[in-house]
Amino acid sequence: MKISSLGLVLFFSGAAWAVEPLKLPMDVGTLKTRDGKVLEGAKIVGHDAVGVKVIHSSGTARLTYDRLPRELAARFPRDPDAAKRQLEKEARQDAEHEAAVNDALKPKEEPADEAEADEAETDAGQPAEEEIAPVEQEVKLEGSAQAKIAALEAYIARLEKGIAEETAAADELQKKADKHREAGKITVTEVGPNGRVYDREDVNSSRDSRARFYEKRKEKHTKKIEEAKKLIQSARFKISSLQRSAATKP
Repeated sequence: MKISSLGLVLFFSGAAWAVEPLKLPMDVGTLKTRDGKVLEGAKIVGHDAVGVKVIHSSGTARLTYDRLPRELAARFPRDPDAAKRQLEKEARQDAEHEAAVNDALKPKEEPADEAEADEAETDAGQPAEEEIAPVEQEVKLEGSAQAKIAALEAYIARLEKGIAEETAAADELQKKADKHREAGKITVTEVGPNGRVYDREDVNSSRDSRARFYEKRKEKHTKKIEEAKKLIQSARFKISSLQRSAATKP
């Protein structure tokens, strides 16, 4: 069988291409995958049994060999058994990562002493509602002007004491809300479609729900404080009126 000189040139050129050592990074320029995706400014910087890692103008990507142009894919060593083992390993790693994320999203159990000190839980998993007593009602004024003034001053003292107690209760509820909201912050590590790894902030819904519950209870105490302040203002106005009235009497 005769082989033309052109055939010999192509044969030996192909052989030289096949044995040419693989050098990375490899500038590819515009890389069009077999499934139609176009990567501009592409540069192959790594490879493994499954595919190659590419840096391009829009970020990074991992392409399996079956997505590369056939001529380009042929330049990389292929080992089906190694590829199978790597895919199985990655599948296990993905399952472990997903399990870790799901575990992180579960509500954290509080220490026994904290749980006992906290409010009782309802069947729905929320702390039981707290009964908040109404603000003290208006004082009854009887007797002389001095007796009425004394009654109003005692009334103001009781209201001021109540404000201090309500403020302490509101502060404690806010601390509990802050504790649950802080405990509910979660950082989840994810891999984007382009192969880039990034961290995403998430919130545990159970913890956030409890934090909002405590803040809602705090609002009730805050309203009581505002109502008590208005009653004190009204009582002081009455005292001033009684004092002026007493001063004008002969």
